[in-house]
Amino acid sequence: MTRADIAICWVSVHGGRYHALLHLRDRLRRAGLSCLVLLNSDAPLGLQVGLDVTPEQVAELADGGAHILPLEQMARTLRENRPRLCLLDAHAGDQTPRLLAVAREAGAITVQASTLLADYSYHGADYALVQHPLSLWIALDYSRDPLAPGLARAKGVFFSGNIFYEPLLNTWTSALRSREDLAAKYGLEPGKPTALWLPNREDGQDPDYGRIIDHARAAGHNVLVKLHPWEYKQLRHGFDPYGQGMTSAQKWGVPAIDECDTSWALSFCDVGLMRGSSLGLELPFWRKPGVYLPYPGAHLPWYSLLLEMTRGVSRHLDAVEDLEALLQQRSLLAYTDADYARAKRYTMPRGSGAAGQPDSLDLHARHLAAILEGRAEQEAACVPGGSLSALRRAFEPEVPSTFYKRLRPWRRLVHAARRLVGLRPAQRA
Repeated sequence: MTRADIAICWVSVHGGRYHALLHLRDRLRRAGLSCLVLLNSDAPLGLQVGLDVTPEQVAELADGGAHILPLEQMARTLRENRPRLCLLDAHAGDQTPRLLAVAREAGAITVQASTLLADYSYHGADYALVQHPLSLWIALDYSRDPLAPGLARAKGVFFSGNIFYEPLLNTWTSALRSREDLAAKYGLEPGKPTALWLPNREDGQDPDYGRIIDHARAAGHNVLVKLHPWEYKQLRHGFDPYGQGMTSAQKWGVPAIDECDTSWALSFCDVGLMRGSSLGLELPFWRKPGVYLPYPGAHLPWYSLLLEMTRGVSRHLDAVEDLEALLQQRSLLAYTDADYARAKRYTMPRGSGAAGQPDSLDLHARHLAAILEGRAEQEAACVPGGSLSALRRAFEPEVPSTFYKRLRPWRRLVHAARRLVGLRPAQRA
């Protein structure tokens, strides 16, 4: 096996989104970097052969240098291949740290990359590819992730966007290729707009689930459900949170898309419906409007942040009963490309994401090349040198003062004091 420049080594593999890693592989290869992809096949986080992917698909992917393997075999492959650099995910469990240690023992530079804007578990990699400055604020101040202060020990922190947010289509394990294919597979009525309902893990037991579907249908829309990733895993991998052997979509009598068709449903839907789903942050990448339904409860501060981050391309409704009238007036959800570009200010680093600017794949390829070529210090957004203050100087100018209102009271006091004594820089325009 020829030694790879880069091994992409991923533990938490969602069957509807892992194809973004294959797109990254292709982008890296076009940049002249050899790339090996290793995807976990162990339950519950991996792609299980026979459940998530067929043996034929596994063989086809392997021909292109993407291997679906148990964790132990992934580790053996790293030891045998000895890649120059290993790119890993930022999953919170103990699997990523074990693979990171193997990669380091094999002589690889180690790098961790974002999977979500608000979920980055740092395990001591040499370098961190973080989606956006806001990701650091969320980890260090909003969520108070106990692992987040370790980022100060990284040799460099890059703001690289997130390849899983990009409008990339799965041409590897989905057979869909057109709006007509989607309609035929899921029994949609031609000529009707399609609403994609995006429930989170908590929505399945709430009666609003059924009411959202009913009001969208009454407005003349087809309705499809994109389940939360853990719902796709639940029945296949032994989870059954409803105790009824069914998904939330089955419970409420609405078709759920197959996980492998996620990108096509996002591409061909006309509107996304959400309560607390973070997928609302991805809809601007697909140039799709979002509708946020009422979301009371413990996660209300996060819901409020979602509304603020997607302002200008989404609508908030005070009552589920208002959904029908809104969807019937489609002009109220008509936004421009410029609107969607502005909405990405909290999900894409400055100078990227708009027409003619680099996307997340470009940023990842650029930053990984800089690390391999010894230019990391010149290219990184921050070289912390062990200093949390250096990290703060990198992200605090990008965080609006209104976001601090979402912190717990004692954290708000800390930040008010920092601002008072001049330790918190002014927000960048």
